[in-house]
Amino acid sequence: MKEGWVTLNGVPTHVVTWGGWIENDFESDSVVLCITGNPGVVDFYKTFLSSLQPHVNAPVWVINFAGCEIPEDVGSLPSLKQNSHLYNLAGQVEHKYSFIRQYVPQDKKLFIIGHSVGGKIIVELLKREDVRSQLAKAYLMFPTLEHISKSFNGKIVMSFLRHFIPVIIFLTFIFSMFPVKLRMFLFWIYFLMTGKWSVDDDCLQGCLKLVQPKPIRSVFFLAMDEMYQIKELDYEVLRDYGHKVNCYYSPTDGWAPLWNYENIKKNCPSVNAILFDKYIHAFVLTTPKEVAFELSREINEERKKN
Repeated sequence: MKEGWVTLNGVPTHVVTWGGWIENDFESDSVVLCITGNPGVVDFYKTFLSSLQPHVNAPVWVINFAGCEIPEDVGSLPSLKQNSHLYNLAGQVEHKYSFIRQYVPQDKKLFIIGHSVGGKIIVELLKREDVRSQLAKAYLMFPTLEHISKSFNGKIVMSFLRHFIPVIIFLTFIFSMFPVKLRMFLFWIYFLMTGKWSVDDDCLQGCLKLVQPKPIRSVFFLAMDEMYQIKELDYEVLRDYGHKVNCYYSPTDGWAPLWNYENIKKNCPSVNAILFDKYIHAFVLTTPKEVAFELSREINEERKKN
């Protein structure tokens, strides 16, 4: 594993790689890129992707969401207030597009994994011919592709949580002043209380990075933009290019409910929509290794075809 920071669209961006750094040559004919969900902190995906890479035997890369991590010694984040276009949903799409064009060699087959709103970002990228022509397959894990504000969790955000965002940011500021060991302990207690008995260090480190005023502010800003921007399913794109897309859903998903699966199955038949009974939306916290193994088989089968 190698990690570092690059600048995309003027925003310092955290990159983590397995099997080959983004600026190095590699022999594999393919590269796997992961687009995270919101919050876009890459630490939450390390166990999942480190488990995936040995099975696919190709470079696996992940980048954070613009604004969701404090950069380490590479400059500061542009102000959210003055640069909101960098951090909203459209800005996140441009952020990922810039990374693909700058760092993915054009002679390599591109496999993209998108989690949650990362799936929506992939659908937006499918509208660009240069990405589309290079894309071998996209794997949308529990994607929020339509009417996210009408989902169970979306209704909670819109009816209740959004009114308390300033309070949450203030409490985050207070919490960030606690000693690191105390914060780690409190995160550990939280996970125990929610039924997660085994918490890896990457998950705790991700929580430390996330629960700070600037990242939390960016996370909520993006979340609210998602509520207003993600409405109708992109029927035309998914009908035209659905053969390049696998969508994985859970029957009990609070963000991408079962009717999302049923709608895409009915109206976009070229999309391979799959019901993952055994896994949940937050699989990177609960079953990262199991999902990595399942997904590696799909990727390897697709590589044989290309």
